[in-house]
Parts: sequence; C-alpha cells; structure tokens
Amino acid sequence: MPSIAELAASIFENTIKVNEYMTRNDIVIPSLDLGSPISWNIPLEATDILAARKAAIEATVELQTLLLGPREHFIQLTRFSSNIPIHAITRFNLANNVPINGEIAVKDLARQSKVDEQSLGRLLRYAINLKLFEYSKPGYICHSVMSRMLAENVDIHDYASASCNEMWPSSAHVVDALNKFPGSQEPNETGFNLANDTQLTLYQYVEQHPVRARQKLINKVGGSNGFVAIALAEAFSNLKCIVQDLPTVVKDMKAPANLSGRIEFLAHDFFEPQPVKNADVYFFRWILHNWPDKYAVRILQSLIPALKVGAKIIVYDEVLPPHGVLPEEMDLALAQLDINMMTLQNAKLRSAEEWKQLFEQADSRFKFGGITIPPGSALGFVEVEWMPTG
Repeated sequence: MPSIAELAASIFENTIKVNEYMTRNDIVIPSLDLGSPISWNIPLEATDILAARKAAIEATVELQTLLLGPREHFIQLTRFSSNIPIHAITRFNLANNVPINGEIAVKDLARQSKVDEQSLGRLLRYAINLKLFEYSKPGYICHSVMSRMLAENVDIHDYASASCNEMWPSSAHVVDALNKFPGSQEPNETGFNLANDTQLTLYQYVEQHPVRARQKLINKVGGSNGFVAIALAEAFSNLKCIVQDLPTVVKDMKAPANLSGRIEFLAHDFFEPQPVKNADVYFFRWILHNWPDKYAVRILQSLIPALKVGAKIIVYDEVLPPHGVLPEEMDLALAQLDINMMTLQNAKLRSAEEWKQLFEQADSRFKFGGITIPPGSALGFVEVEWMPTG
C-alpha cells in the first residue's frame, strides 16, 4: 500500500492535471456553490483526464482511510445516520418546499411539510452539515447546490427516495433473511420481503405499488424502451431487432419513423418459451444479474425451442473479477451491487467461471465462447453459441 506522502503526491499531481485541462478548455469546475454544475463535464475522448480524476479520487479515499487509522475508519463504517436527513428530505418533500431562489423560515417549512418544528430543526442542522441546504440567517434556510439538485432533478430525487425507502429498510433485514432462509434461491425470501412483510417478489410487489415502481426504475436499467436496439439499428443498416418485455412495458412503444419495419416491440415473459424462432442473436442486457441461478437457468432454457444451430446468445452484464484486479473504488461498487441483488431478489453478480457454469447448468449444448470486457469496465459481453450437434 502506498504511504500517505505518496498518496498525497499522487492526488496533487492528478488534480493539477485535471485543473489545468478544465481551465484551458473553459469548462466550469463543479463546486458546492449554488449554480455550480452538478457533474464534471469532461468529454469521453479526454481519456487521460478522466483517468487522472479517477486516480485522484481513489487516492483521496485511500489517504483518508490511512489518516483515520483502523479504529476511526471502522467507527465511520458503522455510521448509518446520514441516511436519516436524506430520508426526511424525500419523505416530506423538503427540497421542493424550499424556494429555488429564496429562503424560508424553518417554522413555515415545518407547517408546510407537516413536520414537528423542533424535530425538523434538528434534522436540518444535520442536513446542513452534510451540505444539504444552508442557513441564510438564524431560523431560515435556503438551498445548497445539492438540495437544489434534489428539487430540480426528478431522477436523482427518486433515486434518493428509493435508496431510503426501499434499500435501507431492506438491507437491515438481509442477515435475518439469511438466517430464516439459508441458501435460498427464491426471489421472495429476501431482506426486501421481510422489510415489507410480503410473499411477493420485488417485481410482483412493484406492479401493485405504482408510485414505488417509478422510484425503482432508477435502479433497473434495461432495454425495455428499445434504446439499445435503436442504436444498433442505426449503426447497422441490415439489422432487424425485436425488443421483448412484459405487456405493460411495451404496449405503447413505437420505433422511430426512420427505423419502421426494422424494430419491433413484442410482449413476452422470458420464463415462457421464446416465440421468436431462428434469430441469429438473442441479446440480454443487464437482466440475468437480477435473478438467482435457479431462475436464470429457466430463462436460458426457455430459449431452447426457438434456437437454430449456431444461434448466438450474447449477455451484457457485470463480470465479477477476483478481488484486487480492479481499483478499490470500483471493486467496492461491485460488492455493493452484489449485496443489493441479494437484498432484493436473492440474485447475484457472477464471475467469468460462474457465467460459464450457468450456461452449462442450463444445457450442455450451449457452447461457451468466452467473455470480452472493454478496458476499464465492470461489464462484459458473454458469448455463447447453440450447438446441439458436435
């Protein structure tokens, strides 16, 4: 592990590199000042600058860990209370109740949000220490750049709401679920089920609670609206794509006029036999990590009646490398996502060997062709061919 001096030098070197690039190209550097950009607008082609920023962030995290030392670092890991003010902000709609360009008295915000004034004042003090809101004067608050972001960006607000209302209570029951349902591969025997006192799977529950479904869509990025198919069809003029999802998802979907006849939306439950026969490629984008092996095998087996010799199954999904291969921050993000999958569905991220085993378990006639992982990515293309003979 690098020393604190080496880490500090790396942070300095990479930060200077990023700062000089941003200044030279007249790109505004994000800050905590109101009106600041909420994201770094570094072009994707500036790969060296993106890498320098990433290296500075990783070294900063590592430096903080070393400067804290084992005891203080561990104590920080046990602090969950920062979720409480974020939960309050989303639950009581506080960000939207504060004027975008003005201030509001705490007592008026409490009345408007239907929260006890004293309790709200205590929550706001914590939130302000987290850079959520600012005091404009005693007894009054105004927006910070982050609280304004929550007021103006519905996707980020819904993401925060889903994290606090769904993931947080569900994660508190993960260990209880492991104890109650040891080794379960059932998607309705999870922390989510215990937290919500339901026998329904996540997806079944979401169908019955449309408001919460809207929040969960932030966490489920798939091809349901056909954006991947559209991009592929625009790039390859001889390609025809059929996008499949449940009836409620695809019922109002239409292909762009310039791609009419080349993109089709078809209602289909992927646990049922595949209705599209003899396609060249069956493509699963960010789907199978949502399901335990038992159910992922069923999804793959449902393809078999439709497959022609040589048909390709391409899976684009996380490929979990051995610990230590990826930078620490990326490895942590993958570990968190893996536990999130356990929390919600008893699902999992898979290593390269586990992807191979999954197809072997589904049918020995699936011939594993390998995995291609783009540089710097945690997602990979798993390629399998249907070879019933030979």
